[in-house]
Amino acid sequence: MAMIDSLVVRRFHVNPRAAAAAIVAYWIGTPFAYYFFREPLMVHVVSAFWVASILSVGLAMTDGVRRWHPLALTLAISMALVCRPGATCSSRRSWSTWRSSSTDGGC
Repeated sequence: MAMIDSLVVRRFHVNPRAAAAAIVAYWIGTPFAYYFFREPLMVHVVSAFWVASILSVGLAMTDGVRRWHPLALTLAISMALVCRPGATCSSRRSWSTWRSSSTDGGC
């Protein structure tokens, strides 16, 4: 969540206090705090970290690609897929099944 706070403040020029209040409201208003404190190794917190990493590296690449950016982005995307394969379309489904369901908004 610190990465998201930093991204919102630096990239979107949001007041730091407003960004911190939004992060706290997110923690209070969703089950994220429960998973963070009671079950920290559940995939929810880990997935949130990898998605924040993808956003952080992806936005850093807009200022210019450094040598480590593609490697970091590949690692973050790979780990996000490993941690939560159900968030992507299952490889067991055929392309035609996926294609027809993707027009409905499902995966």
